[in-house]
Amino acid sequence: MKRLIVASVSVISLMFAGATGASASQAGNVSVDDAANSSSKPVQVDGEISPQLDPIVIAECNVGLGEVVIDTASSEEDGKVSLRCGDDKSGYVHIRKNHENDWEKRKGGAEGLWDDLMWYSTKSALENPSFTLDMGSNKRCYTAPIVIENSEGKKVTFHPTVLVSMNNKRVITSYPTTEHECVP
Repeated sequence: MKRLIVASVSVISLMFAGATGASASQAGNVSVDDAANSSSKPVQVDGEISPQLDPIVIAECNVGLGEVVIDTASSEEDGKVSLRCGDDKSGYVHIRKNHENDWEKRKGGAEGLWDDLMWYSTKSALENPSFTLDMGSNKRCYTAPIVIENSEGKKVTFHPTVLVSMNNKRVITSYPTTEHECVP
């Protein structure tokens, strides 16, 4: 595995071995070098991320169980935040309906599931943001630079824009953007 030391950036090497349409547990390995935000020097964290979204829980989303919690993250500003199944306006169902194609494009041609990249990027932005902004109406925007290296060695940098409901502690949406869209 290549070792990269990068300040305030998460580097993901997408090396999916699974076939398209495989379950999250069969999608393959994603190796990660994660540099946490630090005011002094970059922190190198080695590890591997296996797909985090349980296909059985996603099936619950598919049958309309909007309040089901898919996973949680410890956000810097809002504490424990949940990604719920949701509906057309927020949560996983909203993200899938409105941003699945955007996440698919950001994989940089690697095989695998778009939502594994989405959740890893969302969680990274929540836990180690490079920027946050109170957007008003009880919404906060998070972002962090993410660098993806696919199996061909092509690097793609993006900044996910993640909106959180500050009063309900839920992910409203998450989409990959070249530059974050956290503006008032």
